[in-house]
Amino acid sequence: MNVKKNEEIRKEEHLEDEILLDPDTDESPGRSHIAPSDIALVFAGGCLGGLLRAGLFELLSTLVALFAVNILGAFLLGFTLESLIRGSKDVSQQKSLRLFLGTGCMGTFTTYSTFISFICTLIQGGQIPIALGVTLAMLALGFIAAISGIQIAHTRSERSQHA
Repeated sequence: MNVKKNEEIRKEEHLEDEILLDPDTDESPGRSHIAPSDIALVFAGGCLGGLLRAGLFELLSTLVALFAVNILGAFLLGFTLESLIRGSKDVSQQKSLRLFLGTGCMGTFTTYSTFISFICTLIQGGQIPIALGVTLAMLALGFIAAISGIQIAHTRSERSQHA
């Protein structure tokens, strides 16, 4: 009985060693190290994304701004990540751009919390059908935007390789 249990534990430990926290490193859970420069990249990108979001919310009504930041953010995130995958083979540069643009900038530009707060307000006001419609529209448009960003980056990459 103990032999079987020990084998299962070893298998689980082996599986844990294969799960990577960051695709740019070979570090597994429990052995990660976050470099101060990585934190600075996320922070700087976050500042930029937050300022861009605040600007859109100043210019547009809440609902329009909410859709704009989340749909545009989904598109830009899809485009950015696909471009990085297909672009430079410099892993360090890819990681830096992903942290700055993806995690930092797009992470603060888009706003899940404001979206959920808006939906909760609609529900509390008895506007459940509108809340459901807004939720479904945001999810569908966000998905379409992300796929579109990926496809445009892919097509752009293919064209530049054949040129």
